[in-house]
Amino acid sequence: KMGLLDLVYAIAYDGRVNFSDTLTSVRMWDMLIHNHLYAKGVAIDPFIKKPKERQVEGAYVKDPQTGMHKWVVSFDLNSLYPHLIMQYNIGPDTYMGHIPNHLCQYLNVNSIIKGAYDTPQVKKYMKDHNVTICGSGAMYTRDFKGFMPELMSKMYNDRVVYKDKMLKVKQEAEETGDDRSADIAKLDNMQMAKKIQLNSAYGALGNEFFRWFDIKYAESITLSGQLSIRWMEKHINEYLNKILETENLDYVIAVDTDSMYITLDKLVDKVFKGRDVERSDIIDWIDKSAREGFEPFIDKTFEKLARSVNAYEQKMVMKREAIADKGIWTAKKRYAL
Repeated sequence: KMGLLDLVYAIAYDGRVNFSDTLTSVRMWDMLIHNHLYAKGVAIDPFIKKPKERQVEGAYVKDPQTGMHKWVVSFDLNSLYPHLIMQYNIGPDTYMGHIPNHLCQYLNVNSIIKGAYDTPQVKKYMKDHNVTICGSGAMYTRDFKGFMPELMSKMYNDRVVYKDKMLKVKQEAEETGDDRSADIAKLDNMQMAKKIQLNSAYGALGNEFFRWFDIKYAESITLSGQLSIRWMEKHINEYLNKILETENLDYVIAVDTDSMYITLDKLVDKVFKGRDVERSDIIDWIDKSAREGFEPFIDKTFEKLARSVNAYEQKMVMKREAIADKGIWTAKKRYAL
């Protein structure tokens, strides 16, 4: 007799079921989609298991520049996979096939970054057919919003509501001195449940036991993720090489799926050379530079990508995370700040 929201809360709060468990997320998403479509009067097809002929091509993890680096700043993409589903309108009901070979014969993430989608022929095709083309070459209609992007958008907005409520209660508790720990815990569990739901959608789409499984949907997400982070890596390097008047230097130490780590050592030296400053002064300056310099540049650069792929909507948001005076990398995913 429980409502879906009550069920999600009970599972998250009591810890009886782990949403990261593959089959659990498959069942959950099958129920979520069924209920969403049922409410719209849409009947779904019966489950027919499709063979998984190969592994899905995954995320981009750059070979890091090993060793120690000074003045490292990291930037993270916000809820990358759910926002990719929204940006490219990815779903079974919106899929329009792959870009024709005569338009892009040698298509991969590298060729897209170099301008494969920016030719007059491809631009005309996108406009005439009203499609967006993602990082795998799969095309999705812009005529209407698919059910997967609809669910992603609703869940993301729900999470924001719970998170904002939690922060508000925290602030009220600090001001009044009241014990609101139980209310804070409940709201935190709800926003976390929504976060895990969102992030488990990709896992379900890539699972052969899921009703809506198809490698082409899963790779539409992973390869578009590769495109977003590598697009930004390229443009951040161009940005810093221009500012520092250097040529083809790689300032991006490491990249992992939705995050990148940049060394600002040369930039700090240029700005503070010969000046007697405290460590905190440099940290404050990096924080301000990230907020007023890097983040506006990142926003404009992702707008450019959205235009290039004729996106359904621009949903890439990248913000500064860590600031560290030193970072050490020994291998992929093995580092300390």
